[in-house]
Amino acid sequence: LKVLAQVGSRSRFLLSTVIFGCAVCALGSQMARLGHSQATVWTVAFLALIFDVVLGFRINSTSSATLLAEPECSSDANGKEVIEQIMPWLEVTKLLGSGTQGAVFKAYVRDDVDLDLLQRVNSHIGALQPRSAVAVKKTSSPVNVCSDNPVFRGRRHRMKQAIAEEMLYKVISSAGGHRSITQAFSFNKGCLPQGCHHRFMVMEYLDKLQPFEDCWSDRPLDSQISLLPQDTCRSVAQDVEAAERLWLELVQGYRFLCAAGIVQADGWKENRVVAWDEALRRWHVKVIDLGKSFHLDAPAADGERTQKQFHCGHDLEILLLSAQSIAGARLSPFGSSRRLEKMFKVLKREVAPNMVKDFPATKTVLANLKIVYKRRNFKNTLEALKVYDRLEAALTGS
Repeated sequence: LKVLAQVGSRSRFLLSTVIFGCAVCALGSQMARLGHSQATVWTVAFLALIFDVVLGFRINSTSSATLLAEPECSSDANGKEVIEQIMPWLEVTKLLGSGTQGAVFKAYVRDDVDLDLLQRVNSHIGALQPRSAVAVKKTSSPVNVCSDNPVFRGRRHRMKQAIAEEMLYKVISSAGGHRSITQAFSFNKGCLPQGCHHRFMVMEYLDKLQPFEDCWSDRPLDSQISLLPQDTCRSVAQDVEAAERLWLELVQGYRFLCAAGIVQADGWKENRVVAWDEALRRWHVKVIDLGKSFHLDAPAADGERTQKQFHCGHDLEILLLSAQSIAGARLSPFGSSRRLEKMFKVLKREVAPNMVKDFPATKTVLANLKIVYKRRNFKNTLEALKVYDRLEAALTGS
């Protein structure tokens, strides 16, 4: 029924037809089992719920008719207009990508923008200059009433995750930020058109973005790495000093998050990337996307993840799996670098024994699952920070 209320009119008609057919089939079986009278009552009650959602009839005391008028808020077709209307100081150029939680657009700060005025709204906006390139992350959802603080139902609602991600980036900014963590400049929200609530994060734009592991992987996810390796991080795959520097940046970035009480808790390799720094003329590491992350000190609602389930050691497991993936690659730098080899030994010695399997009988299957399914590690944050310090010492040779 929730699906029927959220899909378009054509899809709603098809789905309602299928459900109606199922109800008719069920009627025959119920008549044989319960008798004609009880089966009729059962079927009418079931159809009443369908009509209540699909057609908006007020057969029951509660009606979902208002849901039928919900606009397609998650559509990216009007993303440029919505962003420029709520944030007129930006000029949107293109859509970079979209997913289940929202879309990311590339934009520029307009030449005629009053940066002093913007800085009074957000203290971090001063880092931008006219014509600076930025990435705008847009998350949208329909609401019955436009307000500053609309209510979103559902523990996994995309807007709740967007609000939580904003709070994490504010924690990062208040802690001084880190060069290996994507910087957020501004947070905005609005309700355009009527009934569509949007939240925006204006963030640092990363040029030539590529997954960190793909720099050395035998089967890179980014097809451009295979087609144009000279223009990608693949060009420094056999540069040992560059590999040591990139690994050091990654370790330092995760250590900063751990010290700030933040756990990324997302093992997808697309969330650990390298980007090109034109000013320094070199590649550098960035940890992006905190949509599944959380703060260890933040109170959790019923059923949500808590500090008892996830800890900074969870991100250490991500580093271990990344190292294991790269170590077996043909272009792996581990065999040519004593520092990388020592770092790998620290990960295997300190982290691997703590990767507790929930189902020992199927441990061979669990070993291949993404790190997001891991549930316990390093119950003491200070213990995880010590491991990060040992990794950094191995990479710096100290």
